[in-house]
Amino acid sequence: MSASKAGASLSAIKSAKRVLEIFEFFAQRRRPASIGEIAAALGYPQSSTSVMMRCLQELRYMQHDPVARVYRPTLRLALTSSWLREDHFSGEELTRLMTALRDQTGGSVVLGIQADVDLQYIQVVPSKLPVQLVMRIGQIRPLCRTAVGKALLARQTNEIITGIVRRINAREEGERIVAKTLLADIAEVRRTKLAYSANAASSGAAVIAALIPSADGDVPMALGIGGPVEHINANRAMIERSLLAALRLA
Repeated sequence: MSASKAGASLSAIKSAKRVLEIFEFFAQRRRPASIGEIAAALGYPQSSTSVMMRCLQELRYMQHDPVARVYRPTLRLALTSSWLREDHFSGEELTRLMTALRDQTGGSVVLGIQADVDLQYIQVVPSKLPVQLVMRIGQIRPLCRTAVGKALLARQTNEIITGIVRRINAREEGERIVAKTLLADIAEVRRTKLAYSANAASSGAAVIAALIPSADGDVPMALGIGGPVEHINANRAMIERSLLAALRLA
């Protein structure tokens, strides 16, 4: 591939990535936003953000309010993925379920998928507690160090999990993951259908998670309820019951 073609390809990938990040920004924000707010949240230059939003407006994926000078997604964006359904939950049902769990437990509720050897959050319903965890859509966390990641790993064989541990240990500096310890944790997740982590990916935070039942061929997803360690530990039994009941695992 020539240098010019390679450069064009990278530019197209960058533009596509930004479009998806804009969609994810609005999915979490859930209200209109100005060019300045979008650019500040995503770390984009205001000029290129403005061009991108005008393009999305022309394609009818965004609506612009010239008086308030804000953008908001149109129904066309929602309809592009409305055909997707999970075996047990639709996307709309999952959002309602996550909001209900937030209200029941007080914690932030996150939806995650495996991204190679990492965990990626694809939906977040923030807590109403005064102390907020830093959780946002698109955020990456080490798969083996989080409750949501362990819930996802529990469906894998021990051999695959051991291979993931080797790759993470080779990539990261600092404290190494001990495969034997992790496999003991995973065995408990398989037995109880619940995963727990504290002071793992984020200091002072704890998360309780479970794998979402799905049909063969679906992308595996796990749901986690997180918050300050003190809040999660004090309410652990209630949170676990609520999560298992919500996912129809109890």
